[in-house]
Amino acid sequence: MNQRRCTICGELVVNASIKGEKHRFHAMLIRALNDIVVPTCNGCKRTYLDKNTATIVDNHLRQIYTAELQRRATALITGLMTLTTQWKLEWLLGLSSGYLSKIKNGKKSPSATLVAALALISIDPQKRMSELEDFWGVGSLDDRYKNMRRTWEEEEGDRNG
Repeated sequence: MNQRRCTICGELVVNASIKGEKHRFHAMLIRALNDIVVPTCNGCKRTYLDKNTATIVDNHLRQIYTAELQRRATALITGLMTLTTQWKLEWLLGLSSGYLSKIKNGKKSPSATLVAALALISIDPQKRMSELEDFWGVGSLDDRYKNMRRTWEEEEGDRNG
C-alpha cells in the first residue's frame, strides 16, 4: 500500500476531522462545527485540500461567519439603541433609513465593515458619535433636530394662529 507522505516534514498524511478546530475566515477566528475530514500531516499538521474539500470547508466556515456577523450586529445595534436613536446612528454611518432595523430582524445581512464600525462606536458611544458628527461637519445632530423641530412647531403655530 502506497502511503502518502507530507511534503514538508515527511510524516504520514492521515484523514483527520477539523471539527472543533479554529480557522481564520476573513478577519474572524471561527471554530468548525461539522465533522469534515481533511487529509492532514500527522507530524506538522499541514492540511492537503483538494478543490472539493476546500469548497466544503469554505462553505461551512462562511455559514458560521455570516451567522456570527448577524449575531454581533444585532447585539451591538440593540445596545446602541439604548443610548441614541436608530435614525441618528443610520445617519452617522451613512445608511439608509430603516437599514439597521432590517439587520436586527434578519432581513439584511451586515457587512464586516458595518459590524466593525458598530463595535468601535460601542466602546465609547457618546465620544464616537460626537467624533462622527465633527467628521461629517454637521455639528450636533441633536441640536439640529431640536432646531428643525422648533422651526416646524413655529410654522405650525403660524398656520394655526
